[in-house]
This record gives sequence, C-alpha cells and structure tokens, in this order.
Amino acid sequence: FLNGMALIKDFTVIDQEVLLVQENIHNAVTVYPNPSESGDFFVRLKGHNISSIELRDLAGRKVGGKLQMSPSGTDVIKIQSSTPLMKQPYILTLRIGDQTIIRMVIVN
Repeated sequence: FLNGMALIKDFTVIDQEVLLVQENIHNAVTVYPNPSESGDFFVRLKGHNISSIELRDLAGRKVGGKLQMSPSGTDVIKIQSSTPLMKQPYILTLRIGDQTIIRMVIVN
C-alpha cells in the first residue's frame, strides 16, 4: 500500500473470448421458482450439463440431505431435497464443467 492505495506488482491479461464464454455459462442458467413453496427447484440450462449441486444455509452449513437431480424436460432438471427444507434463504451451488455458478434461492 502507498498512501492507503493498493499497488499492483504484477497482472495477467485475461483473454476476452474466455471471459465471454464464462459469462455466457453464467447467463445460461436459470433457477425457478424462486421463491419456492415446496423447496423443489428447476434449473434451466442452455447446452450445459451440471456435474454437481450443493445447497447451504446462510451460515454455510450443507443442508437438504441428498439432493436429487432428475430430468424434467429439454434443458431442464428438477432439484429435490431428500429432507424438508426450512423456510429461509439458501445458497445453491452448481458445478458446470470447470465453472461454479452460485444462486440465492428462497423457500417460503
């Protein structure tokens, strides 16, 4: 730091095309309904496959028991918890290839 400002010693130029692909994956994921009355969510993907899912409460604790993914239509999967979810916000983490997509979801 110099006079309260951070100095950059080194930097890397990121390929703009790679960054664009990452943004496209992020924008290709839609989670609904949100909020959910039942605690079940659907994830719409446009040409991508989910390799893993995780649901955590706002304290960071893993919840939902075993999360199940089942196909429910073209580019849509249903995410269902094996245990009832409390009415509160959760953090849904989706792993798609080498990308991690994080969405806030709410159970009413």
